[in-house]
Amino acid sequence: MSVMSCREVTVGTSTSYIHNSYKYHIDMTEINPQNDYILLLHGYLGSVHDFEIVIDEFGRNYNIIGLTIRGHGKTEFTGNNEEETDWSLEALALDLDLVLSQIIPIGQKVAIIASSLSTGMALMFAKNYPKRVESLFLISAANQIPIPIWGSVILNFSKHTPDAFTKFLFNAVNFVIPAVAINQNQRKIRKKATQRVMSIDHKVHTKILNETISSWNIRGEEISAPVFIIAGEDDDVIPSEGAVELNNKLVQSSILIMNQTKHQILNKHPKLVLNLFQLWLHDINIFLSEDQWVLDDFALMVA
Repeated sequence: MSVMSCREVTVGTSTSYIHNSYKYHIDMTEINPQNDYILLLHGYLGSVHDFEIVIDEFGRNYNIIGLTIRGHGKTEFTGNNEEETDWSLEALALDLDLVLSQIIPIGQKVAIIASSLSTGMALMFAKNYPKRVESLFLISAANQIPIPIWGSVILNFSKHTPDAFTKFLFNAVNFVIPAVAINQNQRKIRKKATQRVMSIDHKVHTKILNETISSWNIRGEEISAPVFIIAGEDDDVIPSEGAVELNNKLVQSSILIMNQTKHQILNKHPKLVLNLFQLWLHDINIFLSEDQWVLDDFALMVA
C-alpha cells in the first residue's frame, strides 16, 4: 500500500442557528503539485481502508485524499452539543468544501470516488461547488434512499426509551445477530458487519438516519460534472431502481447494473471497481457513450 500520512483538518461550519465544529481525519499521499487529485469518500460503517486497492494503484501518480466522514474513525466532534448540529447533505457538502479548500489549490479540480452513504455527500458537493469537481465515480448511489429496517428499529428505540437502555438494547441486538447465523461462515460475516455497526456510537446512527438520509433528495439536473454509477441489481440497502432514477436525472452520466449483486460492491469486487475507475480516469467519454451498461460490455476493456 502506498504511504499515506495522517492529517487532521479542523473545520467550523455555520448555519443560521447553530455552529458545528468537527475535526476531520484525513489520510493523504504525499502531495505533488504536478499530479491530479482523487478524493476517497467511504460509506456508512466504512473507512478509507476500503479503498486500499485504489490507493495502491494510483498513489504514486495522483494526489490521493481519504476523508473519514463524521461519526467514523478518528474524525471527532469538538464542540459542546453534537445533538444540535446539522447532519443534512447540505451541511456535509459545506464541510467537504471547507476541508478541501485547505488542501487543494484554488482552481484545481478533484475526481471523486464515493461509496454508499457518501455518494449523497459527493453529489451535493458537485451541485453546490461545481468548480471543484472533475468527475464522480459512484458505487451504490440513488436519487433517494430508504431508511433500512434495522435503522427504523434504532430510531423507534431512541424515541421511546431512555438513552442508557437504548444503548443496552443496541449492544444486545448486535451480539445476538451473529450468534443465530446458520453456519460458521455466516457467523463470521455477520460478526464483521455487527462490529462495524458497534464501532459507531448509536447517537451517530440516529443523526445519519434522521437527518442525512432524510435530507437525501438529489437534483440530478443541477449537477454538471460527468457521473458514472455502479449499482447492484439485488441491492436491498440502496435499491438499483433508485440508481436508475438518479442516472435518468443527471445531465451527463451512465450506469452499470451488476446482476446477482447486493450492496457490498466495493468490498466484494475491488478489482472490478479498480479497473473501471482506471478506465474512467483515462477516457470518460467511453462511459458516457451509452446510458446504461451491462458487465459484459466492459469485459474486453478491463481484461
